[in-house]
Amino acid sequence: MVPERKREKYDSYLPENLQLMGYASQAFDISATQKWLQQFADTEPELSQA
Repeated sequence: MVPERKREKYDSYLPENLQLMGYASQAFDISATQKWLQQFADTEPELSQA
């Protein structure tokens, strides 16, 4: 999955699921992604007549 997820000094002592959560919280901008996705949820889909 993620080749190097140990970023902090004591990450090697954490279980894998906490290492992944820590990595994701620093690597991804969740709030910006939610706002970006909300733009699509707020618009009406364009229906094409084939």
